[in-house]
Amino acid sequence: MRNLFQHLATGFVLIILICSVTSCDRQSSFNIFNQKVETSSTPQFSGHDKRFLEVTGLNDLDYVIVDKLSMGIMTKISNILLPSKEALLDISEIAFVYIYTENSNDQGISISKSNTHAFSIVGLSQKGPKHNYYEKQSDNSFRQLLSLPRKLNGPLNMDEIRMLHFAAVKGSKLPEKSSIYEFRSELFNNMKLGSAPNKLLMKSLLLDLTRNKGSKTIGLYGDALYSALRADDRPGTGSCGNAQLCPSGGNGSCVPSPVAGYMCQTGDGGGGDGCTAAQLPVLSKVMGFNLTAPIDFRAIHSFRDDFLSKSDVGKKYVGYMYVFSQFAKMDIKSLTEYASITLPLQTSINTIMSDGRIGVVISEDLKQQAKTIINNHKDIADTDFQKILARLELDLDRLSGLNKNDFIREFEGMPITVK
Repeated sequence: MRNLFQHLATGFVLIILICSVTSCDRQSSFNIFNQKVETSSTPQFSGHDKRFLEVTGLNDLDYVIVDKLSMGIMTKISNILLPSKEALLDISEIAFVYIYTENSNDQGISISKSNTHAFSIVGLSQKGPKHNYYEKQSDNSFRQLLSLPRKLNGPLNMDEIRMLHFAAVKGSKLPEKSSIYEFRSELFNNMKLGSAPNKLLMKSLLLDLTRNKGSKTIGLYGDALYSALRADDRPGTGSCGNAQLCPSGGNGSCVPSPVAGYMCQTGDGGGGDGCTAAQLPVLSKVMGFNLTAPIDFRAIHSFRDDFLSKSDVGKKYVGYMYVFSQFAKMDIKSLTEYASITLPLQTSINTIMSDGRIGVVISEDLKQQAKTIINNHKDIADTDFQKILARLELDLDRLSGLNKNDFIREFEGMPITVK
């Protein structure tokens, strides 16, 4: 018996040695909707910085990547997700599958149908990359949203994934625990796709009244996620997502990373696509322009959640605000104009939100500053964006000069659409 154990032990050691030399594949498996999928790929789990979780309102958010999957496995995952009557007839090869869930664990992958609220299947068709997006319905089936754009410039970036994940919950009531799963085919390393963000995808979600109250992260990019969190935070000095630290002094920006969530980039202080108020403190230090006043992010969030989101026209304006961030110009002239309007805008917000104020909400000076910024963006070739600019101009003329009570009455009574 002792010899038997010795032989077994010797064999076990030999197997270890051989595998260490030949890199034996480890067979692993995961469950999707109670169906087992076997693969030799090892899932990569990454969490998020606690400050990020505080911004988003989540207790836990995991991002999981399973890389280099064969086409057979990618097809199997798609067949599990799709109802039997559905078929991806126009997709020749599946490149990515994203599953957005309310799961949160790091002990392995087990995705239940009850906790899945949406999924995306991205593949290659004769016309190029195609994005198929499905959301759970009240009967627990999944329906494809045909209103979303079909054209992709490349794989979804982290901001797009997060927006789709949160958008799948009507009214953007965020799940306390959450996981985003990305399954990548072996095609990933060979595909020649651009990395530009899909602004059409973001725009269609932001202008949807059932969604655009938004998570706190919609419209925020890079270091903006952190500079908007607490008044005592110093942008550029803290943790950069779950990756490395940004250098101190404001010379680093957190930018989307397909693996780590965010990474640190030094140089121009960019930090994502689009410009929001939350980026201005970072950009002002790096690019050398001055803010007229510190930005009160909590007051802005309160204005959005406690005033704008209470009416249909207000929800429309939430979408306008974030769509503008997608198309905002980032040259020094434009950034200086954004910085100069922050103080009068905050004064207007305080007038609306404060019980003791009854003065004029939009002064003539504020109207003219806003129109200058609008005019600076009229050369951007996007029809929907230009319609938003036209609506903003019309409403500025309609609302300027009104005191608080008249402003609120007129604003909340305005039509959602304007001819």
